[in-house]
Amino acid sequence: MIKRQLLGFILLAFTGSLFPIGILKAQTAASQTLKSDTVKLTYNRCDTIIQLTNRPNCSVEKYPAWLTATVTEDKKLTISVSEHYNHLEPRTAKIILRDSNNSREIVIWQQANRSVDRITAENAEELRKELAHYFNDPLCTNLYPGINRGNLETVTNDYARLLVHNALSGIYTTRYRVGTFEPYQTIDSLKKELKTSGYDPYENPTGIYFTKGEKLVLFVQGIGQTPVSLIIKSFGKEQYKGEKYPESSYLLKNGINVIETKNRGNGYISYYTDSYQKAPKVKIHFAQACESGYFDIRRGDTNRDWEELLATAKSDIIDIITPRIHVAAPIEALQKDCPKEGLRLARIYDDVVRLEHEIMGLILFNREPKNHQFARPVEGGIYADNIGAAIWHGGFSSWANPDKFGYWGFAHELGHVNQVRPGLKWGGTGEVTNNIYSAWVNFNMDNLPNLEKRLGGINEYKKLNGGRFQCYLEEGVRQGKNWMTQEGPDYFNSKLQDRTVQDEDYNGKKTGEVTIPWKNYDHFVRVVPMWQLLLYTQAAGKSENAYGKVIEGIRNYPNEEKLTNGQLQIKFMRSFCDSTQINFLPFFEKAGILKPYNHYFRDYGDFWIKISQEMIDELKAYIAAKGYPEADKMINYINCYNWQVFRDSAKLQTNKVNAGCTRHDNLVRIENDAWRNVIGYETYNSHGKLLRISMLGLGNTEPGKTQTYTEVLWPEGAAYIMAVGYDGQRVKCFKK
Repeated sequence: MIKRQLLGFILLAFTGSLFPIGILKAQTAASQTLKSDTVKLTYNRCDTIIQLTNRPNCSVEKYPAWLTATVTEDKKLTISVSEHYNHLEPRTAKIILRDSNNSREIVIWQQANRSVDRITAENAEELRKELAHYFNDPLCTNLYPGINRGNLETVTNDYARLLVHNALSGIYTTRYRVGTFEPYQTIDSLKKELKTSGYDPYENPTGIYFTKGEKLVLFVQGIGQTPVSLIIKSFGKEQYKGEKYPESSYLLKNGINVIETKNRGNGYISYYTDSYQKAPKVKIHFAQACESGYFDIRRGDTNRDWEELLATAKSDIIDIITPRIHVAAPIEALQKDCPKEGLRLARIYDDVVRLEHEIMGLILFNREPKNHQFARPVEGGIYADNIGAAIWHGGFSSWANPDKFGYWGFAHELGHVNQVRPGLKWGGTGEVTNNIYSAWVNFNMDNLPNLEKRLGGINEYKKLNGGRFQCYLEEGVRQGKNWMTQEGPDYFNSKLQDRTVQDEDYNGKKTGEVTIPWKNYDHFVRVVPMWQLLLYTQAAGKSENAYGKVIEGIRNYPNEEKLTNGQLQIKFMRSFCDSTQINFLPFFEKAGILKPYNHYFRDYGDFWIKISQEMIDELKAYIAAKGYPEADKMINYINCYNWQVFRDSAKLQTNKVNAGCTRHDNLVRIENDAWRNVIGYETYNSHGKLLRISMLGLGNTEPGKTQTYTEVLWPEGAAYIMAVGYDGQRVKCFKK
């Protein structure tokens, strides 16, 4: 039997403050002066004797099972401690000595079991051989039958004995320390397949939290031809006090892996291969590691699990996993904004991605990837990059509160990742086509669509809800401006500036320099007609999955990167008509999309959009030859308040002139119950000239999707207002 017991001898002057002390180990004595009432011991089992000057009563506070203490007749305090098997935390206990005059406390401090510090890559094979006598699996989780506590005395390696003890203890948890990890498609391969930006680079969260400078042993089984690594990454606020975005990587191998951590953070198993459908799963035992946990609705985690996780997590970041998304969320925000409804929050995350995948045609064409989208907190800003969606720590509350969830921003940033490029992200649409996703998510989940309910416009409708939508009707549909140059609140006051740039022809061939007037224009205004197409086809059911079919065509088209921005814009209109077998060209023309272009823009880079009349005529001839029926005449007026009218082909219901109408200043408020199945209002002067088009629901402040009134624009010279039906029917509803 290997003897690991220490015998110590200490002389304690019970009434003094300094104590001579001698410690014996294997008959070897040494002496020193003890300057406090603390006795420090190693993690091994140890018997210690303290010589007292008298014989006081002795008790141990709370009587921990690992420590016993008695005072013998010859005034010796005998202390026995068992081996300490916790490798992270030391333990302490108090011995209380009392006589008739005095009392004194002695603190026994036993260090954590740091036997792992002596394990190296060089002696790992020796450790493996000893463990093989006790464990019948490579992960060292299952003991051979018959192994019991008596066998601990036969284990010569301290670290091996620690593992055997833990396996026997019944309290060593393996919910996260032992995990099975799956392969995922390589990020670059998935990007090329979907024609999107990158998905999650931190798949396979482990639930293990690592501290900087920690030494750990990992037992690994199942690695094949594909490299597998442990990634330790911190997304917490503390990282910004030192190294920014600390991250480290450790290549793993089958068998014993010894790592020393370079930074703190959560652990992820990086396992990416294009053979992910056939690649083996990998099993890992993070021996003695710190379990923090993660929340995964795929395995059936509940709100009870959520509350326990928030209460016990060691990390400041909790990984939340759903079938479609992985969110690394700050626990500070979750404890404040979502203390009990983790399941609801996780489902919100997943539903946002599901709705985006629906528009992308991934569900229709059975293309949803195994890989997840990703969102996390960052030091500052809100943005998307090749990792995923990001928001500053202080703003994460909007992504953590199920009752006040920031659907638009969350869907907007994930939508950037999901923009299909270049076919649905040509120049000028970098902040446009991602908002198709945002609008659809808001429409389905928030009941307060941004374009119709929240965003104000310019001029006389500057402060009215729905004003940004109104900009499109005024600038594009009524005034006939090109889609890319329709004004809105963003950049409204910016001035045209002359710029000298490299010119190009309509096929993208570079020509000489040219000086042109240049400025930025409002991105949100450009979203409106793209949103209208989705409302008409998907919500109103005129051609479901239209966008999905268009995007599937983009994914399957091999040479889009060779097309100019103008050619891509023409191709989108053609594809939308082909995919729906509906002629949308009149809609595109009114929206300002199907018009001659010769403009230079800045949108994540400088670019030209050039569309010639010849290109337009060619597209019109192509669609005419197809014989597609035209879309409903007035779909440039469709919005979240009136889409049901288009769905039901509901006829406008008339009323008496001025019924439900109240004029105030340059507006006429019209109660919509008085004029049913109206899709919008048009204001004319006495000569029949169209002065304004007013969006149905403009200025409405009522909650939800059901509008109660419309603030109809009444500019100088106005004489009457016409209520408009989906089929172009017009009825006078107000006159002065």
